[in-house]
Amino acid sequence: MSVRPAIQVKEAVARWNAWLQARTPRQVFSLSLLSILGLAAIDHATGYEISLSVLYLGPVSLATWYVSPRAGLLTSVLSAMAWLTVDHTAGHTYSNSLIPLWNASVRLGFFVVTATLLASVQQQLAALNRLARCDPLTGAMNGRAFAEEGARLLALGERHREPMTLAYVDLDNFKAVNDTLGHAAGDRLLGAVVAALRRSVRDYDLVARLGGDEFAILMPRVGSDDARLSTTRIRETLAKTVEQGGWPVGFSIGVATFKTMPPSIDVAIQVADTLMYVVKSGGKNNALFEEYDESALPLRSDAPLASSQGCSRGVPGRSRETSAGREPVGGEA
Repeated sequence: MSVRPAIQVKEAVARWNAWLQARTPRQVFSLSLLSILGLAAIDHATGYEISLSVLYLGPVSLATWYVSPRAGLLTSVLSAMAWLTVDHTAGHTYSNSLIPLWNASVRLGFFVVTATLLASVQQQLAALNRLARCDPLTGAMNGRAFAEEGARLLALGERHREPMTLAYVDLDNFKAVNDTLGHAAGDRLLGAVVAALRRSVRDYDLVARLGGDEFAILMPRVGSDDARLSTTRIRETLAKTVEQGGWPVGFSIGVATFKTMPPSIDVAIQVADTLMYVVKSGGKNNALFEEYDESALPLRSDAPLASSQGCSRGVPGRSRETSAGREPVGGEA
């Protein structure tokens, strides 16, 4: 009996939060100001014997959390002024004219402290969210964030019937860098790779580090032709980056373009990861492209996200295209 109301309250709060997040900061701030006016009207109607000052925390919290800390402080001042005005017009008499000013100052301090604490909590939550979703070494998205954002983009691609391309990038001879130049040099290399990948793609493309030296790039609304152009640009930028840094590495890249959306982001990663391993087994430092429709996709992925346990098999009955040309697969030598 007691669980159902709690679930209903949680669902209502979630809907309210989603509604507020869908509004612009100006709209939320306007809502906060209207709330202050409404509370002031109710406060005036109830008279000075009933204090409603604690209810002003509602608009203060609203402006702080959904607009900005500065908006929260401004709302705090307006709330204190509204209370002081209502108290004065309600006919409340004091033994000293400074008493209402003191009370208003106390309430203002209470509102400001609340707004400051809320802003601090929000900043800490944002920092924790970044730590949970970002790779601490390179600043790229981690596997968890990539899975969440990738699933969202898959849903959008399926809704709008648009293609999507996923590139899986693995560093060749990365272990040699750690062994000969040291792990610090290896860390700098990984950071430089992420920076190069970001320079090579659009702002709304996803760049993630899924393993030690393995990266994924998700490019929505990119078909086969654009995938080849984008991959060429990525390879050129990466080659220039490692040449300038003096790192003796190459890049094996598997590029999977999906004409229809795969059943999950895990399946997309599995397909691109498999292509990458074909490049690895065929001489490394190359790119391999394949296009998939619904009939050619596996139904599920047996490999967990951010894993590189794919095999080096191709998909029977199709041809693979590398940046050097086209080669037959599926039973052919």
